[in-house]
Amino acid sequence: MISIAGRPFWTHPSDGWTDTYKGLTEAQLDLWQDEIGFKLPERFRELMAEQNGGRLRCLLHTRADDDEGEEICIDSLHRDKDGAPRFQDPTLKDIFGIWHDDEGLREMQDGLAPCYPERAVIISSMNGHDFLVLDYGWREISVRQIPRVVILEQTEHTLPYDGAWYEEEWSAETFDTFLEALRPPKEGEEWLFGLVCDDSFAKMSNAFANWIEREKPIGAEHIEPQEDKTVFPTAIPLDITPEIEAEYCKRYSVAPQEFADWLTEAGRRHWFFSKLVANQYSVNAWHFPEHQNVAAFLKVPPSWFNAEKALPKLIDEILNLEGLACKQIIRLAY
Repeated sequence: MISIAGRPFWTHPSDGWTDTYKGLTEAQLDLWQDEIGFKLPERFRELMAEQNGGRLRCLLHTRADDDEGEEICIDSLHRDKDGAPRFQDPTLKDIFGIWHDDEGLREMQDGLAPCYPERAVIISSMNGHDFLVLDYGWREISVRQIPRVVILEQTEHTLPYDGAWYEEEWSAETFDTFLEALRPPKEGEEWLFGLVCDDSFAKMSNAFANWIEREKPIGAEHIEPQEDKTVFPTAIPLDITPEIEAEYCKRYSVAPQEFADWLTEAGRRHWFFSKLVANQYSVNAWHFPEHQNVAAFLKVPPSWFNAEKALPKLIDEILNLEGLACKQIIRLAY
């Protein structure tokens, strides 16, 4: 088992690997290299041979003062009938191809030279708008033999063509350097709750969205009123201390007035909704492959409220707005 920073690199399926997640063979990795036309980093090959993508046990810290870190999931490779593994969108060229035909791609590349999107090999779709790529020199004249690892962020642009554009947000000179930027999450910093539901994430998300728009809070009767407590998001008591305010403002780079806005009922609801994440974030790729019955999960800080006591009742209230039901709420391991 490959370890990074003293922890297993992958979140392993507890019941063993499915056909989707079992490690790739050397032959399959070679076929993938032939398809993209570049040599994969050895450490990346080792990791994909152990498990075919999934959620990492460590967080990516892109700055020295980055205390929070960013969760990374490596995309699983598709396996075609011939056994060749393929990504849904193997390179940035495939992404640009959504907006451009071949002639449009050539015009774009000529106007932004040097620009070789086929040299940006996508290894993580991240949030669907940004990508983690192996960069073999997509904005350089010469091809890189040893790729950088780069986060490309989708940006608004004023370029003379339609479609998305991507700017470099962060980079590591080698894949090994990327691994060095991974660190374990702080113990107890967040709790992860998985929601087991027969309905789709889209329906669950819609229920949460409708809950945000309600004029009157729901679920408050589940907890007895407590003095000097602020209800969060409508049913969960939250201690607002100067220390919490300072921590929030620092972590999220917000001004005190923005924090005050967040303390409004609507602001708390929106914050809570932002913590609802689909377990399956792209085709054949899961945040928690060992819990594929989990439709979504919530990331919440335990120090801020009594989540284990109030959360199940609140979730039931929210989902009932759309006639849905949460069958089970389980604690997930980071």
